[in-house]
Amino acid sequence: MRDAIYAGRAQLNDFRLIRNGSGRRLTPEDTIEMHEVSIEFLALSDSRRWLEGRDFGDAMEGR
Repeated sequence: MRDAIYAGRAQLNDFRLIRNGSGRRLTPEDTIEMHEVSIEFLALSDSRRWLEGRDFGDAMEGR
């Protein structure tokens, strides 16, 4: 996973252009933390009920 983090940092503009509120650049570690927080939020929320019965297959066609 470290190889992917270093490759992303070197090649994605996000890590050069996006800054947080204090002016620090976004890091791959920041995005991993955001992902983990999002998963925790979804696990604790009513999101499962919202997702029930929804079909997202069409949204992914052609990708």
